Amino acid sequence: MSTPDDELRHRLAGILDRAAPVSFEEVVRHPGGARREAISRWRLMASLVLVLVLVGAGVAAAVAGGGRRTPPVTTKVRSTSRSHAGGTASTHALDGPAALVASGPDLFVANESDNSVTELKAATGALVRVIRGSRYHFNGPRALAVNGPDLFVANGEIGSVTSSTGRSVTEVSTATGALVRVISGPAYKFECPSALAVSGPDLFVANWCNNSLTELKTTTGALVRVISGPSYDLSLPHALAVSGPDLFVASPGDPAIAVSTSLTEVGTASGALVRLISGTSYEIDSPWALATSGPNLFIANYAYSVAHQSVTEVNTATGGLVRVISGASYDFDCPSALAVSGPNLFVANCAGNSLTEVSIATGKLVRVIRASAYDFDDPEAMAVRGGDLFVANEKGDSVTEVSTATGGLVRVVTSAVASPGRTVVLSGDAVGSVRFGESQRDTATGLRRLIGATEGGVRSDTGNCTVDAVLLWSNFSAYFLRGRFVGYETGDSFSDKRQPTFNGKTAKGLRIGDTLAEAEKLYPGRVTTRGENGGVYAIKTTTGTIRGYLSAEVSNPASKVEITSISAGSVGCPAASPG
Repeated sequence: MSTPDDELRHRLAGILDRAAPVSFEEVVRHPGGARREAISRWRLMASLVLVLVLVGAGVAAAVAGGGRRTPPVTTKVRSTSRSHAGGTASTHALDGPAALVASGPDLFVANESDNSVTELKAATGALVRVIRGSRYHFNGPRALAVNGPDLFVANGEIGSVTSSTGRSVTEVSTATGALVRVISGPAYKFECPSALAVSGPDLFVANWCNNSLTELKTTTGALVRVISGPSYDLSLPHALAVSGPDLFVASPGDPAIAVSTSLTEVGTASGALVRLISGTSYEIDSPWALATSGPNLFIANYAYSVAHQSVTEVNTATGGLVRVISGASYDFDCPSALAVSGPNLFVANCAGNSLTEVSIATGKLVRVIRASAYDFDDPEAMAVRGGDLFVANEKGDSVTEVSTATGGLVRVVTSAVASPGRTVVLSGDAVGSVRFGESQRDTATGLRRLIGATEGGVRSDTGNCTVDAVLLWSNFSAYFLRGRFVGYETGDSFSDKRQPTFNGKTAKGLRIGDTLAEAEKLYPGRVTTRGENGGVYAIKTTTGTIRGYLSAEVSNPASKVEITSISAGSVGCPAASPG
């Protein structure tokens, strides 16, 4: 006969089995997300094993309650339609932003999920361009580096390492976005390149999947050397930083086997090992990110245990320990990125969705930055330009800009919001207003805000010409006539015959598939038909005439006559209004 303790052991054993550690393959294929899931599972396992031990001792109740929150073992679905205070309207294609770098007046963002790079004006968040196309060989871009006029992009998609796109570095002109070259080939030993760092004339590439470093010439892309071997103790190298004559490499290790507790220092001139920085006093545990300030290097310890999540500071000249920054007040929660701005160090907490600001001089806490307005969602990378800090939210598909002086929010740049103060409402016959002459770009943003990003991106480049055209989505087309919304066509999203409701308002426009009777209700006394070309219709409005084809001749009473097309504004740019 089983006892209550036996039953509890049985249930916990089943949970432990489901919470088995994330495999090496999972972590390699998804460095950020799988690693956070691994941490959650390991924490869960540790807690449950403790419960089992205490149950055996008859004191299981002692572990109930309390403790800090741990990252959930779930996959968060990205929001497709959001509104932010301080948001910036855009078609920025931000999708899984995994890296940021500033160059002159601009900010470059690597979109891991979109296989593109977005260029923004750092001062305003305005879009400069989206760089994409098969010729760039972008595939899961995860790291960026700037050298003079060129931007280097590491194509780190793990699922495609058998192709050249999964084993390459792309060089792009920062001035024009034009392709300079794609650097690839078996000699480079690229495999899941995950980090980049420039040192003088050379570029160093960390290869996550084969535990090596590749050094190449920035001017030609020529190979200098491949650095690897057991003495370097590289285990899933994830971050690089250059200080003086040396390159520092953070290798977090494999959570399914063993995590790393050391930092590798390499001479940039020779590629030779300088030292391994390790020891109990350093408290290095799964080093995930690096940043330099003067003579010192900061190491973000991602760690499995909340108690071990910290920042280690070492002297770059000697490798000596300066201090370990830790404690509950810092609120470190899977520290994933570091950035230095003036006297302070910023730490991104990817599980805590927050920033921790620390004094470089003393290691003391300045502030913890978190609030819903910042829209932090898995912050994975940071870049500083001028007085502002830019944060890439990998799950949030956005970039948050923060004042380094005050910690205050400057703006959130995202692909799915409309600019405050420039709200464009889907209109048509008493449903809001779209003004003639409003830019298509702003109107498209307003439509996305109401319809939702699930409708997909605009299929054709409508540019910035004025509204009097058809705006095309993957399964939604909106028709305008001299600035007024007059009709629409839908795909699977609106399979019924009802007029769709956006933002609580019914869009009273024609719909392809409507009957003539339904059209007459919208435009009483103004619908005329003729039998030419199988059946046509015309509707005179205050702004012009809507025309289109019908499914059958009106004179055929046996047929259900439906609207099959809507001709209102022009398609494409420049747009012209019908007479």
